[in-house]
Amino acid sequence: MSKLGLGKINGIIGLQWGDEAKGKLVHKLSNNSIYKAVARFAGGNNAGHTIVHEGKTIVTHLISSGILWGKKAILGSGVVIDPKSLIDEMGVIQSLTKESLRTKLLIDSRCQIIFPWHILLDQILEDMRSSKIDTTKRGIGPALTEKVSRDGILIGDMLNPSFEQILAEKKEERICYINHLLNNNYVPVVNKDSYRKKLLEIDKSVVEDYLRYAEILKPYITDTSSWIYEALRDGKTILAEGAQGALLDNTFGTYPDVTSSSTIVGSIFTGLGISPKYLGDVLGVTKAYATRVGNGIFLTELGDIGEILAKKGNEFGATTGRKRRCGAIDIPALRHAIRLNSPNSIALMKLDVLDTLDQIPICTYYVEGFKVINNFPTLQYEWNNVEPHYEYLPGWERSTRNCRKYSELPRELIRYINYIQDLINVEISVLSVGPSPEETIFL
Repeated sequence: MSKLGLGKINGIIGLQWGDEAKGKLVHKLSNNSIYKAVARFAGGNNAGHTIVHEGKTIVTHLISSGILWGKKAILGSGVVIDPKSLIDEMGVIQSLTKESLRTKLLIDSRCQIIFPWHILLDQILEDMRSSKIDTTKRGIGPALTEKVSRDGILIGDMLNPSFEQILAEKKEERICYINHLLNNNYVPVVNKDSYRKKLLEIDKSVVEDYLRYAEILKPYITDTSSWIYEALRDGKTILAEGAQGALLDNTFGTYPDVTSSSTIVGSIFTGLGISPKYLGDVLGVTKAYATRVGNGIFLTELGDIGEILAKKGNEFGATTGRKRRCGAIDIPALRHAIRLNSPNSIALMKLDVLDTLDQIPICTYYVEGFKVINNFPTLQYEWNNVEPHYEYLPGWERSTRNCRKYSELPRELIRYINYIQDLINVEISVLSVGPSPEETIFL
């Protein structure tokens, strides 16, 4: 009997505001022999995955760490690419593997390119906002805005003999637009002289720089949708990884303080160009507490306890170095993310960070006056009078870093795990008690 059509895409999806330690799981699971490739389906270099590989701590932004195990690393069409950032990362990966990436890295020709004018525009637009989004200023939003308005340049255009002309024309258009913003006295932009200086630097160097990047990246550019389709038709299994988490989804997250792309399970298919019929298992990932980088609603943010969690969990952004806000795990928010993604099971990460607490707060529902609210509010104004309701479980107050089996865990921790599992009604299948791959317990 033919094996055609037996392949599956398994997904790893963040269920909070990103930073759930998905990178550790991607790195651990991609070493499994069942995976032919690891495919990134959304986001850009505004997200980072911190992993431990052979004793070394590494931060990746675009390329899946599965490439360190010899797997194909795919950047699907839903990814926006800063070529300089990608090339720098390729150098780091190659220094670790000591092998050529030519047969391992595949870049979809439909990926949007991030240019320096996107990064500059990102900074200017944030400068203009009265309510700051606290963007990473990596140019993701402006690049995706051009994608939607059909004004962007695809990385596949680097293969076009007319790429230099396309680039030069786009440069003139974008510089004219940004100059218009800076020259308009009705636009409140601080540091206009500094921005003009940056714009002048872009004008002088961008064409030459991007022609050089094109020569480096051309061998990796291909139609990854077709490659994935053929691999699936041949019965191969692929691991799909996203960036950020469900609560930063640009539609279903805490809008407007969200990312510029879709972060939920549906974007696997739009970001890789493949049918949903190939979806296999989805692993939802959440920390045992909650964190958020930057501005935006964070109902369960805690003061003194949050500081303890931040210090113990080394809660600083892998991309920007910004300190993460920390608080209690939020069950209504988690249920919202589960509804959007329908994970088969849950990975509960960074349990060891809770080791020193004498009691563990859990937000089980919200209250508005005397009204109980179990659902995650849809619109920003609906949060105005909402407060978290906490329940407290006893802490275990001892290190879990050496635990390698479920039976070795403190009974208080087992109670915490079971309580969360009962509240979300989804099986918890993975526990993390430290940053290294071996500090993982599969149930």
